[in-house]
Amino acid sequence: MNPPRSSKAWKKVWLFATPVLLLLAILLWKGGRFDGFSESAKEAGNAKGGDKGLSSGDPAGSHAVLRSKVSEREQVLEKLTHSVLQLKDFFIPSIEIDGLTLGAALDKLRTAYEETCRETGEVPLSLAFDIPSGHRELLRLTLAAKNLDASIRFLAAVSGLEVKREGSTYRFSEPAKLAGETRKVLTVPPDLMARFGEYTGGSSGDLREILAAMGVALDPSTSVAFNPARATLEISTASAADLARIEGLNRIQSNQLPVQQKFETKMLELPPGMDWSAPDLSGQYSDGQVQLMMREFAQKSGIDLVGLPAITARSGETATIEMIREYIVPTDDSGKNFESFNLGHVMKLDSSLLGLGQRMTVAYTDTEAVPDPETGKVEIDVKADIKGTSFIGDGSTKLYVHTRPDGSRRVMMTTATRIDATGRPVKETR
Repeated sequence: MNPPRSSKAWKKVWLFATPVLLLLAILLWKGGRFDGFSESAKEAGNAKGGDKGLSSGDPAGSHAVLRSKVSEREQVLEKLTHSVLQLKDFFIPSIEIDGLTLGAALDKLRTAYEETCRETGEVPLSLAFDIPSGHRELLRLTLAAKNLDASIRFLAAVSGLEVKREGSTYRFSEPAKLAGETRKVLTVPPDLMARFGEYTGGSSGDLREILAAMGVALDPSTSVAFNPARATLEISTASAADLARIEGLNRIQSNQLPVQQKFETKMLELPPGMDWSAPDLSGQYSDGQVQLMMREFAQKSGIDLVGLPAITARSGETATIEMIREYIVPTDDSGKNFESFNLGHVMKLDSSLLGLGQRMTVAYTDTEAVPDPETGKVEIDVKADIKGTSFIGDGSTKLYVHTRPDGSRRVMMTTATRIDATGRPVKETR
């Protein structure tokens, strides 16, 4: 029988073992916690990235997902300024597609979208395109200056594919095969040919020739006929791709609502020496900010307010406002020769839809006749001369200031609003 150990020996063992056991317990606890955090972080990252890790859903790899550079970086610090639903209102400039595959064309379109976002102060969305692999047909066409959603669907239609949007991903798919010769009569817009002309530079010809100019290559066995009196388009084909092309193009045009731009302008005449500091002229102002400025002007004396007539124009057109009178003066003492002048307000607006607003070029003059008291000759005095090109958001106001040598100023406020065919703001119809 061994003698019992002394209490001092047990104390030494306990004092040595206790820290080791505590350290081991802490390491085990931290290890489990960090492992759990790692898995949670992965799940959170996947959730935050949406379908960033999206696969084709086809084990054979028959689809390829094209993602933007924007989607490959964190956007935590960037607050989104528009939603995917607003892509139907987001306009981009015309783009030439010359010998590109569908994937390359979509990349070029997405780059144009991101550049437009930077120009107009928007944060681009992380767009992805899921397209069938092996679709190597080269596209040669012009994407008209339309909204981004319509341009994506136009590329799908020309390629003979169907497309649907899921979140910020556009999924392209092959149409179902036809059992045989198929005939369909589609209801189309009465001005279908004019709408198609926007993609061809206004070229004329029969429907098949215009489709070819748009980059739509139909099978020789496919027949198409447009009846403007009935506003119908008849197609007879055994090609599922051709049917998808015609139906896709018609769907795009039928869903395109006509958009115009309405311009409203106010003029304020400020006397010399007035205590008023012009705000940042490079920016644009909301309706509430404009009302605050007008209330500030109302508290001052000596200000004259003139409102120019409102005017509407389509994208790319020049709108002209004139409030003038003809001034006729003799050019010599014979009384037979005269010269005429148009005096007053003349304003020209060149505007094109861009992003969620418009790029606007303004040229405004205000002139009056000033007779020389000694010679009697008339000189034309330019009271205001304002020019500028800038981006202006839908429903926002741009401010311009012309300062004269005597310190008096002409303040011009121009508001641009997108309206539909009935004159209602597009924002209110969405």
